[in-house]
Amino acid sequence: MKKSKITLYSLTIALFTIIFLLMINILSIQFNNKLSPTSNITSSVSLNSNNLYRDSYYIKNSKRPTHLYVILQDSLLSSEKAMISTLQGIVNNHCTSQIYTLSSSEPDYKIWLND
Repeated sequence: MKKSKITLYSLTIALFTIIFLLMINILSIQFNNKLSPTSNITSSVSLNSNNLYRDSYYIKNSKRPTHLYVILQDSLLSSEKAMISTLQGIVNNHCTSQIYTLSSSEPDYKIWLND
């Protein structure tokens, strides 16, 4: 039981750290938009037109990640997995810092990460 409390505490700290970093990222984007709105329009147009996965059969995120926080699910409790999956769904479509989960039961996910 003590190990799960430590793991939950560590995950909580990691969660708040990720949220803090994402908030800084969002605030810096908003600050840059106020300074030079035309540069952001140009970059968003080029980002949307640069669809490398046009012939793909899976749904691609609207934001390309620049930083990935990789979390191994094997040692997590089911409640922790739900928390990470929820946070992943909230964060990944809005930020360039994204969460990626790995599981030994699904080794194909590691192939994408290695690419």
